[in-house]
Order: sequence, then structure tokens, then C-alpha cells
Amino acid sequence: MNQWGLLVRTERYKQGLTSVELAKKAGISQAHLSRIERGLVRNPSPDIVERIEHALGTQLSSQVDSKPDFRMDKVVDAIASLLEALPMSEASRQSILMTLHSKLQEAPDKR
Repeated sequence: MNQWGLLVRTERYKQGLTSVELAKKAGISQAHLSRIERGLVRNPSPDIVERIEHALGTQLSSQVDSKPDFRMDKVVDAIASLLEALPMSEASRQSILMTLHSKLQEAPDKR
């Protein structure tokens, strides 16, 4: 369910919501939402999933694979999606992605 937490954070950024605002709309604590987004809550209850998805107005759980996929290209794609949602120049976005790509090339293969 870690992938779901990342999707929640990405969607929250896209909608311009703070974690406090989304937590309030979903009727959960900001601390719990933060733990979900960071992947510290591996399996949020169906009730919590429904509350968050309702607050966001979208069904993110249908976008999650049933099996975890930790391939680095998926991680890079997720980071790129997060960067798209942040207010920054395209040059800054590209610089961050180039640095990430460079660091991944240097790192031992974890794919």
C-alpha cells in the first residue's frame, strides 16, 4: 500500500491542498495522513482509504498494483509526477531529474 500513499501525496499536491487541509476533509489526523503518505502505514483500513479518496474526489486505490513494484523506473516516474505538481521552473525540475538520474547510475543496482 506504499504506492497508494505516494498517489495520495501526489494528488494532494496537484489539488493544492496541505496535509492539514486534506486530513481535516477526510476526518483523520494530519499525523496519520503523513504516516500514510510516507508509507509508514502499510495497510490503511478500508474506512480510512475511503475517507481520503472521498476527500480527494478520486479513487486512487484502483491505480495501485496488487503486488508491490519497487523498480527504480517506477520510483523515478513517481518523483517526476511529484515534481510536476510543485511550483517550480521547468529548468529546476529537469535539473533535479538529471541529478537523480546521475545518482541512480552511481548507486549499486537495486532493481
